[in-house]
Amino acid sequence: MRKIVTNSATPCNPASGQGARIGAMNTLLYLLTWISWGGSWLAIKWQHGPVPIHQSILYRFALAAVIIMLFLLLVRKLQRTGWRDHLFFLLQGGSLFSLNFIAFYSATGYISS
Repeated sequence: MRKIVTNSATPCNPASGQGARIGAMNTLLYLLTWISWGGSWLAIKWQHGPVPIHQSILYRFALAAVIIMLFLLLVRKLQRTGWRDHLFFLLQGGSLFSLNFIAFYSATGYISS
């Protein structure tokens, strides 16, 4: 039988005090995700109107990109990335986020809530 050795600084050790901090951080991140995703339906509903869906999505993501860039500059966490990374960002943003939001915006015309 093998003996399991744990480091005293692991979050599993209640004496280290890290377990409570990690639990609080997890709770905060969960609440932020819950509020932002729950509130996104309201933003989509308010944004649905005379402006075409694709244009609304462009405005929303452009504003989000500016806010994120300013925040990263403010906290000095902006990192340099290569051109291959930018291609991946473009692919991910175009396929995952844009198509997802086009579907959501289109659905708001058919959902009564």
